[in-house]
Amino acid sequence: MMIAWKEGLSSLKDQAIDRLADHWTTLANGFSLNEKGRQSLRKMCGKYEITEIMDAMRIATDQYLEVGSDGAFTQPSVEDAWSKVVGICRVRRSEQDKPYLRDLLYVRGILRNRVYVPERTIMGMLEDAHLTGVPVEYLKNLAKSCRNWTEFQTDLYDYMNELSGAADNT
Repeated sequence: MMIAWKEGLSSLKDQAIDRLADHWTTLANGFSLNEKGRQSLRKMCGKYEITEIMDAMRIATDQYLEVGSDGAFTQPSVEDAWSKVVGICRVRRSEQDKPYLRDLLYVRGILRNRVYVPERTIMGMLEDAHLTGVPVEYLKNLAKSCRNWTEFQTDLYDYMNELSGAADNT
């Protein structure tokens, strides 16, 4: 009975993967997952709920698919969109514990487009700043106006010191 139960669970998981792969094919207008894509989908199913994966697929196709000169989605954009699905799942789940995360990722994106960003430390620094009380709007404006990473970091630390000094005076 135990073997039959395990086989039944495996069959259900395979059916879910097939349905999710079909959902991707529908969203990507005919592009289907190869074996490597199905393997990554199988791993996703071990970490995330089916609804989370479906939502991430929709977001990825909405944001990353590009139409080529022939009116169809380009293969590189489909591959790019697929590569974003697991990250979208991860971020959306993290947002449950850290609702401010999306704004901090936006600030990081602004900085990445404008200046050098130390990838290992940026998110920790932004989260520390936010938890210290630095408004997200201040972070966005600073990211848009700084000329380089050093200026961003210096201005941010100065502002954080002002906030902690003001807190000490109360």
